[in-house]
Amino acid sequence: MTATVIDDAVNAHGGRDRWLAVTSLSAPVSMGGSLWSGKGHDGVFADATVLIDPHRQHVEFSGFGPRRLRTWFEPGLVIVRTEDGVELDRRRDPRASFPQDAAAEWDDIQVAYFASYAIWNYLTLPFLLTSPGIQTAEIEPWPGADSSWRRVSADFAEATDETHNRLQYYSFDSDSLLVRHDYDADVLGGVPASNQAMAYGEFSGLLFPTRRRVTARSADGTAGFGPILVSIDFGEITVS
Repeated sequence: MTATVIDDAVNAHGGRDRWLAVTSLSAPVSMGGSLWSGKGHDGVFADATVLIDPHRQHVEFSGFGPRRLRTWFEPGLVIVRTEDGVELDRRRDPRASFPQDAAAEWDDIQVAYFASYAIWNYLTLPFLLTSPGIQTAEIEPWPGADSSWRRVSADFAEATDETHNRLQYYSFDSDSLLVRHDYDADVLGGVPASNQAMAYGEFSGLLFPTRRRVTARSADGTAGFGPILVSIDFGEITVS
């Protein structure tokens, strides 16, 4: 049953063959929300550009912060450079550097790490869920959710890519488009969050949500209350 949900989602978002032919995705992106200011980096992604390799976890940001820095991410490594390529800092195993105090501020490496792995996960959905090492199962929709939605749990215990946490949930609407993604990000102390995906656009035959809004999630699955923790707005997504 799960295969049907995910297969339907893959087809609805443009199909596996089209996805496998993609070599890179890039887009202007603006990210806001209370998370960045709370970590001491208000406006860090107000006017940035992101480039990803969809088939291996590699992400580059430009326009990072007021100095318009460039960042490089791959699993276990983040590098921060000036706009003209001079290396300023690098860190291996950046995930291990996050403070245990979830309210503590982050440095540039930590901000780049979190944003990079998160944006890679978001831009590769739902195709990511077909990857080896991710165990999926169809489960009941969240209480109070649209009755036409179908929800899938995904266990990342054996996955090799960086992600928010081990167990995550994905809801698909009656058109098999991703509308909600729920997780408890480890680097934020496991606070339950819900990521709402909306404003779909078609780019080279693939469908992507161009707006995301992340809010807190209650114990019963209710979402969409409180301040916007993270907002993500993509411009034209270039599919190469």
